[in-house]
Amino acid sequence: MRRHFVGQIGQGLLLSLLICASMVAQEGATYPHYPATTGAGRGGGSGTGIAIGAGVAAAGALTYYELKHHLSTITGCVEPSGDGIELANDKDQKVYAILGDSGVRPPLGERVELKGKKRTEGGKSTFEVRKLTRNLGSCSEVAFDPFSPDQQLNEPTPAPDPVWNTPERAQAVDRGGPQFASVLSMSHFQVVAFVRGNWPMALYYQLDRPGAVQVRVEADGVQPLFLRLEAPDRGRHMEVLRIPERFGSRAIVARYSVAVESAKDGSAPRLRVYGFGAGSRAVGSIHIDRLRFEPGDIHPAQHEEAAYSFHTLADFKKVAAEFLRVGLANGEIMTVLANEDVIGDGLHRGASESGNWSGEDRHNRISVGQHLLQVRAWESLESSGDGGDWVAAWSESAVRVE
Repeated sequence: MRRHFVGQIGQGLLLSLLICASMVAQEGATYPHYPATTGAGRGGGSGTGIAIGAGVAAAGALTYYELKHHLSTITGCVEPSGDGIELANDKDQKVYAILGDSGVRPPLGERVELKGKKRTEGGKSTFEVRKLTRNLGSCSEVAFDPFSPDQQLNEPTPAPDPVWNTPERAQAVDRGGPQFASVLSMSHFQVVAFVRGNWPMALYYQLDRPGAVQVRVEADGVQPLFLRLEAPDRGRHMEVLRIPERFGSRAIVARYSVAVESAKDGSAPRLRVYGFGAGSRAVGSIHIDRLRFEPGDIHPAQHEEAAYSFHTLADFKKVAAEFLRVGLANGEIMTVLANEDVIGDGLHRGASESGNWSGEDRHNRISVGQHLLQVRAWESLESSGDGGDWVAAWSESAVRVE
């Protein structure tokens, strides 16, 4: 196998050298030759020619290898998927599961160009990465700094509800899904939702500088779970964790807390969350993905609307698309619920949902400012104690209502 590979490379080099010789001959015939005036000049010219020849030969060998092995190029956004990462290719509109042991790890949330080999296995398109040829920047189609919304919010943040584990609250969570505060700081927030022992839990997040995030899960009569997640850089991080067995074999109401950790000097990085959830039906990574929210600006007075869409990797009986006004308060990213669109019949695995938002709040007033799309999806609680799986995801881009 190795001899065969070396033979291919040798053929490629020979072909490239012949091409180089042809190019040099053509150059001599087409352009006048000016001899060097010094020995150093002659040496430099000869070395440059050798270097160029070798470089072209190497490039030719690589091209020959790529052609021989049918390497392809795909371009698109890298997003988490149920079992790793994926990319929706611009050219053929297919979604490829990204594979490969080459050590190339395309960054989450970035638009990239990859070179490698396409495969189809069991109806699933995969792409074995050999090289990351270009990083084209953030996937966001709308210019939006995820850490610096351009407006200040003065909405009072409600105090956490001290009563969260009651039969009435369980019914409310089953009926209405994971409970977020209507005014929320992404730097420290709580979710009342179901939990179960051995469930996976996922958090997809980013800090504006290196730091750590603390996650706490509390349920009645159970020792709390405390986790510290270190983020060594400004990139996005997907953490998939496991709920301990001590939380029991039946889904019960719990309180999930997420908070950025303060440094010794009291300062803290800003936290931006893109996805959070728990339950085997809702989490492999984040089972609501490919969120789109555009255009960058709308004018409701001129009957302009925002368009949204998202995709699901699992069956969900209940889904809600919500529109959050976003801004800064005391240096933290804040969101305020403006309006929602309930997807009445739920969604099946692999389905995509789309819709429009008028730019108005729940009181039919224009909600002026920047907005994010939030999608919550959940499974109903079953009498056997199963169900209750839940997930929430937030768009990368924002829509400004003017």
